Amino acid sequence: MAFCHGQAVAHGSLGSGSLLLSHCDDRRPEQLLVKLDNFGYARRIDGATGEIKPQSRNIQSGLCL
Repeated sequence: MAFCHGQAVAHGSLGSGSLLLSHCDDRRPEQLLVKLDNFGYARRIDGATGEIKPQSRNIQSGLCL
């Protein structure tokens, strides 16, 4: 989420169905990968005011993955 917010993007629909967890080795939990999915309600955040802008088509689904 910090990366997304750093890119001035608010996810808009964060929930358990939007989080993907995976790793390659069960013996090394520190390598757990957390990915965000479902950016259908994502919005740009105005850097000056912090206000969430209306939806635009320039936010791509894989932005934060």
